[in-house]
Parts: sequence; C-alpha cells; structure tokens
Amino acid sequence: MSRQETARPHDRVFLSNYLREIEIGVLESEYGVTQRLRFDIALEVEPASEPIGDDPDRVVSYVTLIEAIEQVANGPRMKLVESFAERLAAIALADRRARRVHVRIEKLDHLEHGAAFGIEIVRDRGELPAPS
Repeated sequence: MSRQETARPHDRVFLSNYLREIEIGVLESEYGVTQRLRFDIALEVEPASEPIGDDPDRVVSYVTLIEAIEQVANGPRMKLVESFAERLAAIALADRRARRVHVRIEKLDHLEHGAAFGIEIVRDRGELPAPS
C-alpha cells in the first residue's frame, strides 16, 4: 500500500456565510467605500491522535478562521480578492495541524440583480510562503 492509501482522512473545521464589510477593489469607485464580502472556509486538519476529552485546546477552532479573516481585513488595503484569499490561506495553514484549506470569497455588492462573483482557491500546507 502506498502512503496515500494508508493515511487517515483529515477532519474539517469550517466557517460558512461569514459576512464582512471591507474596502477592497481596483476600480476608482471602490476606494473609500466598503463592500460586503462573504467568506466560506474549510480547513482540513490532522485528526487528534488521542481522545480530545472535550478540551478546546486539543482542536483547531472555527474562531481561528474568523481571526484570520479579521487579520487580513485589518491589514493593508487590498485591490484583489485573489490576494485576500492567498493571504487568508497562508494564515490558516500556519497551524501545524492544518493540511489543506479551501477558501471562497464572494463580492456581493458589485454586480446588478443580486449577482455575486469572487474566487475559490485550494491550497496545501507548504504551497504558500508563511504569512507576513
């Protein structure tokens, strides 16, 4: 059997439909105003090797994902949701238990008729430089 076949499946910690108003964008009309962004993040983590015993310090919390969003949102202004997603992924993967992250960011206020657009990325541990 290959290493991949014998590896345990990863657990997923997720955050969905997290809304945040952020100043982001390339267009002149996007400077000085905030736009609603919707975040969906799933962080694949190594399962605990021993029983967690209801100890919150033994698991990766969804709060970690919220804190990562807030860290990027409160940092330097970004033009691209792609850049936001990359930075968010790097922060989420900094936890030694993290293996892969799925990040989806949608801009909700830019198009007519309630349409949304955005980016969805999947990154594995080791693919991104450490967050700055």
